[in-house]
Amino acid sequence: MAVGGDLKRKLVLIALGLGLALTVWQANRIALRHYLSVDAARAETAMRLTINALEGDLARYEVVPQLLADLDAIRLLAATPTTTNGARRSTP
Repeated sequence: MAVGGDLKRKLVLIALGLGLALTVWQANRIALRHYLSVDAARAETAMRLTINALEGDLARYEVVPQLLADLDAIRLLAATPTTTNGARRSTP
């Protein structure tokens, strides 16, 4: 009878070990899923902030072409462009 009791004890210990391993594995999966979702939310927030900052920078320069068009020097340059050596070309 002692052999049967030892076998039962070994099977119970193996079952407990497998149960513990399965519990740890599932806890790891749950924790990983949670931290990945937290990191994804943090990355999305950082991306939205970056997009807003870039849109603000681009919006600041939207008026530059209109301001440059109002300058007389730019109008003169557009009317009489220079050659490669810097001399003004005469318009025909």
